[in-house]
Amino acid sequence: MDEYRNAAVNAKSAFTPQVGGGKSKQSNADKWWAPIVSLDYSLHSAHNIALTSFVLGILVAVGLSTTLVGGWSALGVLGIYTVFVSLYHMCEYLSVAMYNPLRVSMESFMFQPDGEDGGYALAMGVSLVEYAVEWCG
Repeated sequence: MDEYRNAAVNAKSAFTPQVGGGKSKQSNADKWWAPIVSLDYSLHSAHNIALTSFVLGILVAVGLSTTLVGGWSALGVLGIYTVFVSLYHMCEYLSVAMYNPLRVSMESFMFQPDGEDGGYALAMGVSLVEYAVEWCG
């Protein structure tokens, strides 16, 4: 039971801003360039998680809208595809965050499940080409 409590405390401390740390206090003049959200994919912060989840949620909303407007047409099928792919990535992160909080990171969204070789991106590209050939061709 203690290991679950420790995991929850460690997960909470990962999102708690660290104060001090031996650095001198930054002046207000130097803060204008500091980004709220870092585009560094490897940085696991609450802002990056929120931004990624927000974009995935927007994709779900757009997919549902195109499905409702397009019906069972080419546009509607693309909307269904967008909804399922977006939900897949959100559920991957959620399952890791719930059941293995010590190992959760931005990579838990599974945008590159096979590493850096780009196989997943290639598979997604091929699936969109297949969609275009089948529904639009």
